[in-house]
Amino acid sequence: MLGTGFSSVPYLLPVLQGNEQEKLANKLLLRDECPSWLYEIKMGAPSICESWDAYAEDGTPSKYSMNHFAFGCV
Repeated sequence: MLGTGFSSVPYLLPVLQGNEQEKLANKLLLRDECPSWLYEIKMGAPSICESWDAYAEDGTPSKYSMNHFAFGCV
């Protein structure tokens, strides 16, 4: 499960790649199930959301901001 604070997101993939964890970095980047960046795209998000679960599996949006930079720095 992906559970990071937004301060660590810009470092997550480079640190994994720098420590011979390229497969894990790619798996995280390309995952399309919640929680993930591609899940938001898959659910039709117009931009990066404030929370990983801003959209329910049926596509229902939550109360979170749908235009938030917090997790968008991968």
